[in-house]
Amino acid sequence: MTFDLRAILIFVVAALLYSAFLPIRWRGWALMIGSAVVIYWMQPPLPIRFSDFILPTATLCITAAAWWFTRAPEQPFTREDRLALGLLAAVIVGLSLMRFVDAEYRLTASRPPEPLSVVAWLAVIGLIVWVWGRGITPSRPETSPPDPENTALTLSHQETSPPSPLSKHGEGEDAALTPNPSPSGRGEQAQPPGVKTTRLEAIKPTKGAEINEVSDRAGQSINAQRRVLVGLIVVIVGLFVLIKTEALAEAVSGVWRGMTGQDVTLASALDLNWLGFSYVAFRLIHTARDRMMGILPMLTLREYVTYVIFFPAFTAGPIDRAERFVGDYRLLETPPPSRLTLRQAQSAARPPVPERGNENADLKATDGRSSAAPLQDATVYLEAGTRIFSGLLKKIVIADLLASGAALNVVNAEQAQSTIGLWLLLYGYGLRLFFDFSGYTDIAIGIGLLFGIRLPENFNRPYLKTNITAFWQSWHMTLSAWARAYVFSPLSRWFLMRQPKPSPMLIVLVTQCATMLVIGLWHGVTVNFLIWGLWHGLALWVHKQWSDRTRKWYRELKPGRKRVWSIFTWVVTFHYVVIGWVWFALPDVGSSLRVLAKLVGIQ
Repeated sequence: MTFDLRAILIFVVAALLYSAFLPIRWRGWALMIGSAVVIYWMQPPLPIRFSDFILPTATLCITAAAWWFTRAPEQPFTREDRLALGLLAAVIVGLSLMRFVDAEYRLTASRPPEPLSVVAWLAVIGLIVWVWGRGITPSRPETSPPDPENTALTLSHQETSPPSPLSKHGEGEDAALTPNPSPSGRGEQAQPPGVKTTRLEAIKPTKGAEINEVSDRAGQSINAQRRVLVGLIVVIVGLFVLIKTEALAEAVSGVWRGMTGQDVTLASALDLNWLGFSYVAFRLIHTARDRMMGILPMLTLREYVTYVIFFPAFTAGPIDRAERFVGDYRLLETPPPSRLTLRQAQSAARPPVPERGNENADLKATDGRSSAAPLQDATVYLEAGTRIFSGLLKKIVIADLLASGAALNVVNAEQAQSTIGLWLLLYGYGLRLFFDFSGYTDIAIGIGLLFGIRLPENFNRPYLKTNITAFWQSWHMTLSAWARAYVFSPLSRWFLMRQPKPSPMLIVLVTQCATMLVIGLWHGVTVNFLIWGLWHGLALWVHKQWSDRTRKWYRELKPGRKRVWSIFTWVVTFHYVVIGWVWFALPDVGSSLRVLAKLVGIQ
């Protein structure tokens, strides 16, 4: 099952029922449970026994484990988190009961495994996750019973004066222990009203030792969490490389087929068609890295899981920010504007982000604030309907029409008899990519709006840009922003901290090529995608050098010449991008080189 007309219609009807009849307090829970069920429903059938049930289950298990590892060390495991974990387990086990349902009524692609084996495996996975991450949460230091003889030296005697209602837990005692300058200026402590304290010299070593112990435990917890998160990222990247590398995926398929008693000779990389994992991996890495940097807000398990597997963006993006998504998500359970203004609701729903730099400012489109209008606003339905209709027009009418024979592929490339015909196929392929992907984005944004979540924009007229940098700032914008935040920026900082420091030109060249290599290999671990990444990385570096050296010259151009220059640079940029699609569209280097030769008239 994919985003076809039937699925879109079902989602739209479900969204209308959801906003019309579901109580506000249940909407967040409904999105989590609904998204969990949908990822099983959308997973296409696979030939290996139980694989189309195991892979969505693995997505949920990895997501729950990632939440456990990325939560702040001081964040408690609340009753709501336990309920969310129980509901996820119930969804998995409940869908395994589809084993006893006729095929035409199943929500899963094929017959699931035995429910008892599913329960056993969930218990094993839960134990592994707990053991792996048990050092993250710091234990509180044990305190021995007070010594009656030293009580007068360690405790303050409070006769009256209850703690202020504005004080935090524990500040009532600490207030009495804080030295304040006395009015007389002789160094005595000014006593708060109603509180008598003894001398504090004897209390300082005990208090300091306790603080040091707490600090040591917190430091150990942070270091343990960093190690666990590095391991988590390595596992995610390893799984990604495994399913994106054809030879490795085929080898794993052969082993899996052997374990299930199926024909090993039929093993194929397509057997591991793990729906949505590419986008799930990016979201998980984003939260893991942000926790390591200390900028990830505290998220409940329910919020985290819904963010990672939110079904409109599950299969093809956009790649949202956790804090931006959760800002909208928390608004779902706030009263409507008649009882609470939208500004108040946004302020209440905004997740607390620690103040620490602005490394990811380019990804924080709304600075953590929600941009979603309330579900009761009719303009939301109008906007959502417009986006869905626009997406269907782009994807089903234009993109599918181009794909039917007017876009470059292996067969058309071999059959093209003229250079002009091959250029037309290449233009068709470039337009098909844009309308297909931007059409899907429009549909995802429209469906998200119906459920109260505004997903970020992903395209901004990329083929009309006049330089390659502007193109990548408007093509798959959330992917480009992710790569800048988690590849380009960290790699640049690493180079800048090295001694001796490399030249700025070399730093820019390496970081931009590395960033585009990651984007290229994310589409598939092949030589062609690697070349495609280098193709754009080198272009970004050349444009950077050119713009740095010609900025003054360009500013001094007259308006007429600027227009001519803009047209020229647009033509160059557009054709550079389109020619690069040859590496993207064809499966191997040989066929790509033959097409490139034909494009310039070499047979």
